Amino acid sequence: MRVMRTILAVVLVILSIWALITGTVTKSFSPYMLSIVGTIILFIGLSELKSKRKTNAIISFVISVGVLSVSAYIFFD
Repeated sequence: MRVMRTILAVVLVILSIWALITGTVTKSFSPYMLSIVGTIILFIGLSELKSKRKTNAIISFVISVGVLSVSAYIFFD
């Protein structure tokens, strides 16, 4: 899980730098970056659940669903 989070974080940083260089942050890269952030938070929630911290896991899952739903809204808008 930690490896997957690291890979997603590196992809997120690369996408963010690319979006800043090209100046197309708003519509073209936002849904992808938000989906990666939501997935990272989901993996954080799974690792919290694995280490028996249920409150932090539930908070991470709720935030992940919120971020992923905003990402889907922007993507399909």
